Amino acid sequence: FNQHRASKADQNQPLVVVEGYFGCMRLWQAGHRRVVALMGGMLSKPQEDGLVTLAGEHGHIVLMFDEDAAGKKGRVDAYRRLVERVSVNITWLDDCQQPDDLEPESLLELIHSSVGEVAA
Repeated sequence: FNQHRASKADQNQPLVVVEGYFGCMRLWQAGHRRVVALMGGMLSKPQEDGLVTLAGEHGHIVLMFDEDAAGKKGRVDAYRRLVERVSVNITWLDDCQQPDDLEPESLLELIHSSVGEVAA
């Protein structure tokens, strides 16, 4: 979800991957345009290939999955598969929290801190 918009966003920004479209929309509303949703907790092989292509040769992916059992399992699987192909970082939310629960400033801070940048 949102790949068509994320592909047109600033390629210097990290590609943030969330589980659902509400999280994707929340990040978009916060001002981060390079965000896509898997529409579930597990990464398929076509999605994996698409994310690597979308991230680009020198790109960076940030995984921002829900902090529930399905999100934790999916995050581990996605990280293990993607890190072999592209630079990947993980954001950590509070237990049972989802990206769409957070305020825009908090979301942006999580992204920036996960890749070692200072939030504006």
